[in-house]
Amino acid sequence: MHKGTLSIDELKSHLGVNYKWLERNFSEAVGMTPKCYSSLQRFIHAYTAFRVQKDLVRITADSGYSDTNHFIKDFKKYTGQTPMQYLRAYNMKSCLTES
Repeated sequence: MHKGTLSIDELKSHLGVNYKWLERNFSEAVGMTPKCYSSLQRFIHAYTAFRVQKDLVRITADSGYSDTNHFIKDFKKYTGQTPMQYLRAYNMKSCLTES
């Protein structure tokens, strides 16, 4: 699930198992569902890139997000603030503009 881009369907097909089996065993081993893990990995990849380049359009595309709004929603879910609030809090320059 590199960058969270491997679909759950691809994973279960590759392993030759059904979703219930995958979810139960994955959750026992990792502590979260495959979907949550995939989402978290995608966010970690995007967040790491954001701290370096701060170009939301490129980051969202490179990280497998369907659009920038989805990344912003995940950013707030995982950090408690929007990317702009984060940049302000840490006094970072960015390619973001006020909306």
